[in-house]
Amino acid sequence: LHGAFLDMAPGSIDRRVVEATRDRFLLDLDIGAELGARTIVFHTLFLPQVYRPVVGDGPSYRLSWTEKQVEFWGPMAEEAAQRDLLIALENMWEPEPQIIGDVLDQVDSPNLGSCLDVGHFYLFSDFLPLSRWIDQISHRLIHCHMNNHRGSYDEHLPLDIPGGVIDYQGDVLPLLRALPNQPSLVLEMDELEYLERSLRYLGQ
Repeated sequence: LHGAFLDMAPGSIDRRVVEATRDRFLLDLDIGAELGARTIVFHTLFLPQVYRPVVGDGPSYRLSWTEKQVEFWGPMAEEAAQRDLLIALENMWEPEPQIIGDVLDQVDSPNLGSCLDVGHFYLFSDFLPLSRWIDQISHRLIHCHMNNHRGSYDEHLPLDIPGGVIDYQGDVLPLLRALPNQPSLVLEMDELEYLERSLRYLGQ
């Protein structure tokens, strides 16, 4: 299950925003438990425009953001454990994997892991090879979103779309198959036709 993400800010400096985010995420956990879900995916709302020193106070933002995320996700992981759920934090705008990785390592909960969104990686990473990204989070990787796009925005297209920038058979799937602990794989697409087409592609 994908949790709420619009306007959700678990690392906000505004206490009321954090409380509203926590209430919404707890509701997501309750819904997930009722539906029999295993994993709930959430975003962290890391803002790279603030992180980059050219624009904002980069190092200070990163440290403060990490501290607030640890404070938020530690108790949330305990709530997930009570419901027999896993939480997976998804990369969105994070330029490198250790941004979320630092949070996961500090919380260090078996109920809190990483969700690799392959499409987001190819849009927003800082030219880090996918192999290094996966290697750095492999011990925390529990879930993976798969789709394709043409390199401009997050289109959620079929895996084999002509002009797609992501080579799943040549690049992505071999890296995932080599992991000692296999993450769950999800085709995150908007059309049933895209899903059917992608399943045929995976079956080749």
